[in-house]
Amino acid sequence: MPYLGFQCDEKALFEAISKAITLTPEDKGDHLLRRQSKLNVLLEKRFVLKGKMEDLKTALQSAEIIMELTPKDDPVLAYRLTNLANLLAFRFEREGSADDIDKAIECGEEAVKIASQIKSKDDDTLEGRLLHNLAVKFELRSQYTGRLADLDEAISKSGQALKILSRRCPDRLLYISARGNMLASRFQRTRKLRDLNETIGTMEKVAAEIHKNEPIRPKLLDNLGNRYLDRYQYTGDAADLGKAIEKSKDALRFQDAIFPRNPDSGKYTTSLAKKYAIRAKKTGSSWDAFQMQTYAEAGLKHLPEGHPNRAEALEYLGDVAMFRYEHEAHVTPEVREKSNDLMKGPRKANARLKNGRPLTRIGIFKKLGDIQMYNVEGKLAAQIFTSAINLWPRLNLHALNREDVEFVIGKLSGLGSLASLCILEGGGSAKEALLALENGRGIIAGLVISSRSDISRLKQTNEQLYNRYMELRNAVSSPLSSRDESGNTTNDSIATAISRRDQDLLDLERVEKEIRSLKDLSHFHTSQSVAELMRLAQFGPIVCFNATERASTAFMVTTSGIRSVLLPGLKYEDLQTHVSLLVRGRSITIGKSSDTDRRNEKLRIILGWLWREAVEPVLSALGLISFKTPARLPRLWWVTCGLMGLLPLHAAGRENTLSHVMSSYIPTFKALAYARQRVKPLSRKLLVVSMPNTPGFKSPLRVEKEVKEVKAHFDSPVLLNSPSREEVRESLKSANIAHFICHGTSEAFNPSNSGLVLTDGRLTVRDLAALSLDQAQIAYLSACSTADNKTRDLVDESIHIASAFNLPGFPHVVGTFWPASNKIAENVAPKFYEILNEGLQKEENNSDVVARALQEAVKSLWCSNNEKIGASGERNISSDNVIG
Repeated sequence: MPYLGFQCDEKALFEAISKAITLTPEDKGDHLLRRQSKLNVLLEKRFVLKGKMEDLKTALQSAEIIMELTPKDDPVLAYRLTNLANLLAFRFEREGSADDIDKAIECGEEAVKIASQIKSKDDDTLEGRLLHNLAVKFELRSQYTGRLADLDEAISKSGQALKILSRRCPDRLLYISARGNMLASRFQRTRKLRDLNETIGTMEKVAAEIHKNEPIRPKLLDNLGNRYLDRYQYTGDAADLGKAIEKSKDALRFQDAIFPRNPDSGKYTTSLAKKYAIRAKKTGSSWDAFQMQTYAEAGLKHLPEGHPNRAEALEYLGDVAMFRYEHEAHVTPEVREKSNDLMKGPRKANARLKNGRPLTRIGIFKKLGDIQMYNVEGKLAAQIFTSAINLWPRLNLHALNREDVEFVIGKLSGLGSLASLCILEGGGSAKEALLALENGRGIIAGLVISSRSDISRLKQTNEQLYNRYMELRNAVSSPLSSRDESGNTTNDSIATAISRRDQDLLDLERVEKEIRSLKDLSHFHTSQSVAELMRLAQFGPIVCFNATERASTAFMVTTSGIRSVLLPGLKYEDLQTHVSLLVRGRSITIGKSSDTDRRNEKLRIILGWLWREAVEPVLSALGLISFKTPARLPRLWWVTCGLMGLLPLHAAGRENTLSHVMSSYIPTFKALAYARQRVKPLSRKLLVVSMPNTPGFKSPLRVEKEVKEVKAHFDSPVLLNSPSREEVRESLKSANIAHFICHGTSEAFNPSNSGLVLTDGRLTVRDLAALSLDQAQIAYLSACSTADNKTRDLVDESIHIASAFNLPGFPHVVGTFWPASNKIAENVAPKFYEILNEGLQKEENNSDVVARALQEAVKSLWCSNNEKIGASGERNISSDNVIG
């Protein structure tokens, strides 16, 4: 008999309340509302337990009607507002509509206000409970939007709730634990140790007070162990790692004592395996590796086949195999056989992990692929890495804020590079290797592009199918709910949950297949084909580098095919050194004027190396090296993901790239295809944004000359002088060309927070990704380091200010690799628009005219420095002074 968390027949209960509603006379409106409200609460509870969207839709429709009919002075309004707030929050989690969570918070705040006015001496818990409920809503919005202010508000509201609630409140300990997790979330964002210390102190206090047989004790202790682990990973204090292990051991011990033979024991053994894995990597201890293996195997034993937590247990068994490869002098056949048995082919591994959450599965495949690389099994490693890459489209963008996505992808970076390397080493073709490389890079931008193209097109084409797809994608990305109707975990409830997840996966595959049968959606969430990549080269070759510790390769795409060339002189160690000098830490492009000659000499060495080992071999292979200047230089696109994308390929060498081709940069092939779709005939609606004085910067910018000379090339330009972020966002909606003269700031640890500095803060990468601008064509960023990507973990994502302008719709973006001087900016920008206008009058190709305008503007700067371009057609050496 199914139950709803209490001892009564679910079917009979719903029939009884429905019959009561039917029998209620029309003149008893208050009775009718009360009974309909009770039915709504039951629908809410059943949705939480079973996840049926029909219950949520029915309850929401009814809740909104009930709210309209409930008098504003009725004390029950607080309860009904809370019911509506909960339902809206549930729909937000499923569908991601910001309006839902905003309205849920409004309802929650109104409910708290009413509760504060009606609390009685007999019951002081209502206001506290509703405050906690409101805190949970703020935390939810923070998780989805990335707003730290919401997380701060959640922590504040939960603190107020705990002050109001008496110690007799049965849920008090749960609320304390929830607040601890909120503080831990804030620590992950701010890295302020006091939040984590407070969390640990609070949880220790709760653990000491809670009864030893309290059902939540194991979960509380494991959470406490995880917080000690967080602190260890921040401070490196081995004592905290030891405490993390001990607390998780206690969690497992109490779990077995309170719930003997309960499937949840597998979660705690897996949690212990994780902590031993971290200590084994740190210490190299064989004993820790043995413990990791013991608890991982126990996790597999306790967790039934198909349970998503089995994926984590398999991951730690993979860590055991990696540990042995790295630490044992001789890998025995037994160890080799056991590690191979974990993943005999990606199909078997995929089958064993199918119910794991996509992010977890990607991480495990990466580890399995690493093992096969150590095992010199290139083909199998390539297949495993490719299996991981194929899971990226399953990621639920609505369930993660941008910072969370960056954090996770940063930990799993390099998949495309490894897959591409292994394909070539295993005898695969350049086409296969390039597809793997492309599919494993630029994931974050790709998710945004897919949401704006594939998903938006699906919603317009078939909204019912769109809703079903979103519902299923959210379902397979969420934690597996294995509670039965009474709230307990049993073998039967886990089997039911696994069966439901299996069905969700099958349904998702079926829905995706149905979507691909629709017109213009045949490639829904599929990678670009070789033919599509080749079509992108119709205006000129596209070059993509893959530099690894084992080998470096350049891929060249033309309309006639895809080739690769090995670059034996492009050593990964040298590449890292040169990138560090230009991008990481104190760049040689920044310094005192008295030190310019020395820094120029270093930069010339780097540019010479870049030409010799990378650019010249590529241009030679493409037949683009000549000794006479053609009437018009050929176009070439450089794909900038990876370390090579951090270097100025367009300026390589003394006889440099600029003398042979017109260079453009693009983060990925997918981004290039997206940009090409956005190209329209160039209009002349110019927006100029200038910041002569910037908060936080001592020296003013000289903007007057550049503003005046840029505006002179347009009839009715719009000038925003020292504007706010909102003013800029609004003005961008009607601009075709946006010219920014301001400071740019690049952040290594939070690249999405990089941006252009305005009066009230930064116009960030995150802000730009949220915009959609139909009229946008050219963004000219006369600001420092707008194409600078300092982050190490996200080097394959090409996250910087310039690339961010592609996402709202600018197909052409002009940016800088490093700080630009006022003098250079004042000369190059007006010349760019002069040449651009000349090209437009001649009706040149939009794409070519923008690239040529920039190329010629930069060349004119060399000429002004007396480095003349030969009139007779010979190639001349570029300026020796790159800096200054």
